[in-house]
Amino acid sequence: MGDVEQLAAVVSVLVQDSTEEGFGLQAGPYAFFFFLAMGLALVFLLFSMRKQVRRIRFNEQGQSDAERMTSTPGAETPGGDQRRP
Repeated sequence: MGDVEQLAAVVSVLVQDSTEEGFGLQAGPYAFFFFLAMGLALVFLLFSMRKQVRRIRFNEQGQSDAERMTSTPGAETPGGDQRRP
């Protein structure tokens, strides 16, 4: 039990020191630019996903999942390509 008590004492001192106002810990400009880059990446991925979901073709009149995922009659482009122009 002595090791656990010592570990708890060390952790409590570290937590106490890091929460004091004069510790000098700030996010800084690098954190801002990282956050901005993550936001831009998220927007890019959402637009990309939206574009890909629009390309999915399915038969709305189908009764089962297998029938819905088959292409609609007459929707094929020359060469068998199922993509939208």
